[in-house]
Amino acid sequence: MGYGKIASVNELEVESTRMIADDKLVELDEMMAETLSEKGFRRKKKMFYSRVQGDSVQSIILMSTKVRGRDQYSIDAYYGIAYENIVKMVQYLQGRKHEANKRVVQNALTNLIKGPKPYVFYIDESSDNGVIIADLMEKIETFVEPIWRENTSIEEFVGHLKDQTRVLGFPETEWILLSVELLYNSESRGEVIRQNQALFDRPRNKRFMEGLESRIQKYLGGEIRL
Repeated sequence: MGYGKIASVNELEVESTRMIADDKLVELDEMMAETLSEKGFRRKKKMFYSRVQGDSVQSIILMSTKVRGRDQYSIDAYYGIAYENIVKMVQYLQGRKHEANKRVVQNALTNLIKGPKPYVFYIDESSDNGVIIADLMEKIETFVEPIWRENTSIEEFVGHLKDQTRVLGFPETEWILLSVELLYNSESRGEVIRQNQALFDRPRNKRFMEGLESRIQKYLGGEIRL
């Protein structure tokens, strides 16, 4: 009667290390949620934290990637800004179902820092999550908080849309501007489309343009409530 392969001591050590690395990732999530809660954030799901400031929903997102061949994760940090009415309108105009937790701006923190190396950190069994979080919070305070403060209202955000040094994140400018006009000044929607025709004509927008005018008319006619 065979008993199958018996794991070697080395294999057992690797498995133990893998569990510790995973535990460190869970610990990072819990500690980050606790730290950010002091600034009004709530953990919405794994490594996704958000708060409401004025009209805006501000978020921090940590994305983990398993390092091939190692018991280690690389972590990239992102920040986001959302305005619920604009998000709903953009998705409606594009003919898409509403999805929660969508941002009108999302950008990697490393793009704000612009350092000599990408801002990424690694989690393994030897990581000190307290040190990692302290550094991450310093970067958020220095680079992200000013952008959040300048875009708490929809009016501020729209005013900054064409100034990528102040908003960043490569938002879908044409759809946001059209959404704002429909929500707050529907008479000028045609002008928005004309002024941004080159953006609307981009290949990625082709699938959204079919039926656009019909969707606009349904909204203006009161047939649709977002």
